[in-house]
Amino acid sequence: MSAERIFNALGEPIRRKLLETLAEHTPKTATELAAFFPITRQGILKHLNVLQAAGLVSVQQEGRDKRYSLPPNSLGEMEKWIETLGDRTEKRLLRLRDMLTGPALVPPDLSGRPHRLSVSRNLQASPDVLYRAWTEQFDRWFAEPGTVRMRAEAGAPFYFETVYRVDEQSAAQRHPHYGRFLRLEPSRLVQLTWVTGAGGTEGAETVVTVELQASDNGTRLQLVHEGFASEEARNRHEQAWPLVLDQLDQRMQATSP
Repeated sequence: MSAERIFNALGEPIRRKLLETLAEHTPKTATELAAFFPITRQGILKHLNVLQAAGLVSVQQEGRDKRYSLPPNSLGEMEKWIETLGDRTEKRLLRLRDMLTGPALVPPDLSGRPHRLSVSRNLQASPDVLYRAWTEQFDRWFAEPGTVRMRAEAGAPFYFETVYRVDEQSAAQRHPHYGRFLRLEPSRLVQLTWVTGAGGTEGAETVVTVELQASDNGTRLQLVHEGFASEEARNRHEQAWPLVLDQLDQRMQATSP
């Protein structure tokens, strides 16, 4: 096990979330773990292999299944390695660790995913109100209250859930949404990544850019959503975003000054 492998393993948000999930729900199969994430079982297996190679995850064969868990003191070897270094080197390594484990500002590579859409709307709320809606108040117009984990800061990750019920008697269908803020210009622009599962972005890290421009009657909003893995995913969102923006307008216009 090397410190470089550990740093690289922890540099991916999904792998850090996998470790947190295993700490709370261990041991688990790859299929069971995939239920916690908006990516496929194969995607989970790739991340587990990286964590296993770094010594952060152990695997045990049980019949036809492999069960993954956290080995005792999985970060102990890295800590011992750091302790052998001088103060100056140690500080550099800690800064490097913080950088690698923190959310990256580099946008995803969309060159192999050309599918995109664009929607424009005139909304009655002010740019300031709409900016806060996209950065602080998702649960007022889109997300299920109590599920939002969000900090309006470039590079910061976020999480929330939407809940859909066919009728009042039906069980709730919960849909996790993950992402990170890429660019923030108060009252002018919000750019963030957008990851959902089946029926959504299909696990692809897409990019949503929302531009806000003041108008006589409120705000001209321009939304561009790009990086879809398939034309079908793009088409679904092309139908959904106008409805979502109508809901945004209805729920936020009452708070506009």
